[in-house]
Amino acid sequence: MARPTVAVSSQLFLTAGLLFQRGIGLGLFHEDPDFSYAPLLDEIAETGANHVSLVVPWYQADVRATDIHPHPRFTAPDATLLRTMRQARARGLEVLLCPILRLEDPIGQFCPSTSHPEAGRPSSAPTLAPRPC
Repeated sequence: MARPTVAVSSQLFLTAGLLFQRGIGLGLFHEDPDFSYAPLLDEIAETGANHVSLVVPWYQADVRATDIHPHPRFTAPDATLLRTMRQARARGLEVLLCPILRLEDPIGQFCPSTSHPEAGRPSSAPTLAPRPC
């Protein structure tokens, strides 16, 4: 038996006191720690968004590493992050901190394939397979 579908308008949510989350992501990737994201937050607020996700990259050496760390050039300093969060809140935006994890050595994640029929023969070059070693 098919389930009935119900169309729900955003006006119904507004009259019920429920709000849709209208969010936009903002990557904090600028190398200058004094860079101001205020103009970008202004643009986000002007779209009618009520949420902003602040995306901050952190790094680990490779897939085998267990420690993560900020990158000296590409991870926003704490002061920049806190300032940007305050600026977003001042514009009426809810803030979601969204850290992402990047690998410093993604090339090292490829290993010679041992399942290739030619692997191991002196006359053949090893093939690369995108899999952890």
